[in-house]
Amino acid sequence: MKILAHRGWWHHPAEKNTKTAFRRAFENGFGVETDTRDQNGVLKIAHDMPVGDGVMDFDTFLDLYKAYARAGTIALNIKADGVWLDAFFGDWITPEVVEKHLAAGKKVALVSPELHGRDHSATWDLSRDLRGENLAICTDLPHKAAEIWT
Repeated sequence: MKILAHRGWWHHPAEKNTKTAFRRAFENGFGVETDTRDQNGVLKIAHDMPVGDGVMDFDTFLDLYKAYARAGTIALNIKADGVWLDAFFGDWITPEVVEKHLAAGKKVALVSPELHGRDHSATWDLSRDLRGENLAICTDLPHKAAEIWT
């Protein structure tokens, strides 16, 4: 089994997603799971929204990884500003839930049920009146989604 050190191998919470934590993981042959986010057009290593100039950029992370021949697998979560609504095991997402997030100023991405092997029809019927620049749907059926939302 591959070992992935969550945000690097840190000893204190302040070390998460730092060069120290990543070096420690890579030196010991572990992989790393971490998050990337955009900050003004530059990919950064950050779980939450990056603030200030002290956040490690993705290129620095990759250079660090390449410096260790024993470094294990990298697992990246690529995050965007906003909320991804995903119903892995059942349909709980309603237009009211979506509208609540939009009203709070969030961008919202809906994960369509067919991505989890379920029929999309009922969810799409329920959501067909949702519109806006801050709303997206992730689907395996883009041509059918376009018939409803464009």
